[in-house]
Formats: sequence, structure tokens, C-alpha cells
Amino acid sequence: MATISNPLSEIGRGSLEAAAKATRLSMDSAERAINVQLQYAKGALTQSTLTARAMGQAKDVQELMALRGRIAENALENMMGYSRSLYEVASVAQSAFSRLAAEHLASFTDAGVTAATRPARSRK
Repeated sequence: MATISNPLSEIGRGSLEAAAKATRLSMDSAERAINVQLQYAKGALTQSTLTARAMGQAKDVQELMALRGRIAENALENMMGYSRSLYEVASVAQSAFSRLAAEHLASFTDAGVTAATRPARSRK
């Protein structure tokens, strides 16, 4: 016995699956971004401790001025690494969402073509 599938139910099922995948992608991306932020926060806390210790051990103004330059340079490097990491998370997420949208559009188009051609075939 042949089963007849409803093209609208196929489209609905595909949309539901795509929504579930999009939710998983969002949660995975958010988790990665939070991990990057936590790593940066831990690193910043460690760096602040080291900076405070180094400033307390400075013997004169010259040493403090040299330390200030090193601190600024280190802070800039850390911020660049942080922004690169967040950009990477965003790029991976954008790529995954683009793939998901393309897959969903293709399945939606296929279901539409099937729905449009099925009545024409059954009339023959």
C-alpha cells in the first residue's frame, strides 16, 4: 500500500527541524562566547595581580614608567586576542547559520516543486 505524504506537512517538519538546529547552533555559539569571556576574565585577574605586585616592587619613578609601558602593551595584546577569539566564534556561527539557511531553503524548494508537480502527475 502506497503512502501519500502531504507536502505541507513535509515543509512544516522541515521548518521544525531547522528551528531545532538553529536553537542548537545558538546555544553552542553562546557557550563558546561565554568560555572566551571567562578565559579572558581569568587572564585579566591574573594579569592585574602580577601588575600590582610589580608596581609594589618598583624602586623608582623610572622603573614605574617602564612598567607602565609594558602594562599598556600587554593589555593591548590581550584585548586583540580577546577580540580575535570572539570574532572567530561569530564567524563560525555565521557560517553554520548560512549553511542551515541554504539547506532549509533547498528542502523548502524541493517540497514546493514536489507539491506543484504531484497534482499534474495524478491527472494523467
